[in-house]
Amino acid sequence: MTKIEIRFIVAVLVMVGLLSVYNFQSAYLRTRDVQRKNDLKYVAVALDNYFYDFGQYPESLDGMIVACGSGEALVPCVWGKDAFRDVSDLSYPPYIENFPRDPQEEKTGAKYVYLSDTRNFQLLSSLENRRDDEYNEEVASQKIACGDRICSYKVVSGKPAHEERN
Repeated sequence: MTKIEIRFIVAVLVMVGLLSVYNFQSAYLRTRDVQRKNDLKYVAVALDNYFYDFGQYPESLDGMIVACGSGEALVPCVWGKDAFRDVSDLSYPPYIENFPRDPQEEKTGAKYVYLSDTRNFQLLSSLENRRDDEYNEEVASQKIACGDRICSYKVVSGKPAHEERN
């Protein structure tokens, strides 16, 4: 092999390597966004079950669901830590064993947000991929903070997430 052939082979291998790294990063990003959407849909189902049992959604405070503690002194539930249950009857199965949390919370400070007036709710998250079909420019334009990011995806009471697109 000549030096030119070796340089050509090395250049091709470098290009393939760079493209592979880019594709792996894109796959991780898409995977995290899918997890975010599934997490919020999962929480929405639990909130609807809670509404069925109690006739209202839990209140919100600072982006958290106020449904933990004791029945007399409810406090905000911590994403990624607390269970979502009927605190007045602990023998009743929980709606959620542990609230999910954003997959990038520890690394980037991204968080899920819950807003409610007890008749309706919104669950919000920040999608990383702006080209995702469910990335919502209208939500992003509201500049609601999802931790250290701007929220760009939402699930609302009474509507499947796919109906919330622009």
